[in-house]
Amino acid sequence: MPEKINNQLTKGTAWLAFGNITSRVLGAIYVIPWTIMLGSISLQANTLMGKGYNIYQFFLMLSTAGLPSTVAKLTAQLEDISRKKFIKKATNLSILAGFISSLLLWTLSPVLAIGDQNVIPVLHSLAFAVLLFPFLSVLRGQLQGQLRMSEIAMSDIIEQVIRVVYMLSSTYYILYLQHGQWVSVVVQSTFAAFLGALFATIYLLISIKKIQ
Repeated sequence: MPEKINNQLTKGTAWLAFGNITSRVLGAIYVIPWTIMLGSISLQANTLMGKGYNIYQFFLMLSTAGLPSTVAKLTAQLEDISRKKFIKKATNLSILAGFISSLLLWTLSPVLAIGDQNVIPVLHSLAFAVLLFPFLSVLRGQLQGQLRMSEIAMSDIIEQVIRVVYMLSSTYYILYLQHGQWVSVVVQSTFAAFLGALFATIYLLISIKKIQ
């Protein structure tokens, strides 16, 4: 039995490393075509995105604090019936935390923007991601507790692929087909975080359904 667990841990670590590296590579590569398409306004766009993400990271941390590690630990320790009850409670808590944090981010956007009106729609778009990420973190924690690392790694990759594809396609559409504004590009680029999380969530729900 210990040998089996060790094999699972080794395999799981390899999967997590693969998923992490792939996600980071995808997250770095998109910058090149995104910057080329924006051209001379890429610096402004990147600055605006940075402002939004700095605030978003705080609310994301607030809404998911301790969730993944706690869920992983207790999922591994609890018996089947107790585990199901705990996961149900953790899921309800994640939905509530996501809703409250998302609502706060949306409502406080005019204040958090500190006079920069362009930041407000960016924060509004990121509020959707804050709504979903706590639930996604519970799903990942549940699978981590069951040593299902390959599913977690795949969800990371799916999240990044969807995010990057939407960012680049929406940027091209807004700038070259719609002849829109660069602020709209940034809003859609940050909204991509929600879409990536959504597809990752769907994948994990299907994966959990299969192993139950």
